[in-house]
Amino acid sequence: MARLDAHRDSRPHWERKLKGLAAMEGFWTNVGRYLRYFVTVILGVFWTAARSLQRLSQRPVTAIATITLLVSGVSLVYFTLLAMLGY
Repeated sequence: MARLDAHRDSRPHWERKLKGLAAMEGFWTNVGRYLRYFVTVILGVFWTAARSLQRLSQRPVTAIATITLLVSGVSLVYFTLLAMLGY
C-alpha cells in the first residue's frame, strides 16, 4: 500500500526523503543528549578514580602498592590482548 502512495505523491523522491529526515529531528537531539551523558559518566569515573589514587598515594607504602597494582593490571591487559590477537 505504501508503494502505491509513493507513486501518487507528486513530489520528487529527494523531497519526500528530506521531509522524513526533518521528522527525525527529535531523534538526533536525543542522540546528542545521550552522547553528552556518556561523556559525563566517563569523566566522572576517571575523576573519582583519580581522587582515590591521589588519596592512596599520600603514604609511601600505599603509593608503592598502588603503582605496583596499576602496572600489573596494565601489563595483564596488554599481554592478554597480545595473546588473543596472536602476536
